[in-house]
Amino acid sequence: MRTADSDARSAIGSGSPDLPVTVCEYRLSAGHGPGCDDGGMATIAYEDLEPGKVFDLGKVEVDRAEMLAFAERFDPQPFHLDEAAGRNSVLGGLCASGWFTASLWMRAYVDHVLADSTSQGSPGGNELSWLAPVFPGDVLHMKMEVNSRRLSRGRPNLGLVEITGTADRGSERVMRFTFVGMFGTREQH
Repeated sequence: MRTADSDARSAIGSGSPDLPVTVCEYRLSAGHGPGCDDGGMATIAYEDLEPGKVFDLGKVEVDRAEMLAFAERFDPQPFHLDEAAGRNSVLGGLCASGWFTASLWMRAYVDHVLADSTSQGSPGGNELSWLAPVFPGDVLHMKMEVNSRRLSRGRPNLGLVEITGTADRGSERVMRFTFVGMFGTREQH
């Protein structure tokens, strides 16, 4: 049985130009700078994630076709799929799944932070709020702010960083969530 994961491994192994092999190649392909001039070292590590630091993750326009495809596959509620159902709902029109909005934020976070970092994943979060509906054509400004950080007690080369992610449409906040990211330190203890 073929899976997306096995297809990706196969494409990477074959040197496919469609899939970057390393973070450095990804940085080049995504237009994020010089690639591996730094010897392959990640630019963003635990030490760079100081409380109060805000990262601008850029702006994303909500694409109607992508929004509908996501809803059909993962959140097929009528107001995410049908104009009339959306107009007749409390949401006021065909709108994006909150999970789609969260996915847009995640992609911006990967592109602007994680792809060039010492990230080791996330154990989860404690808040997710969809504060206003998101509609096709909306332009969302994505940001993240570091709330706090501490080194792991059991793994001193691993930091736990509490982060708040936000998406704003103009001056209106449409999504906010808080989670913990795990990032390696530059110094290996």
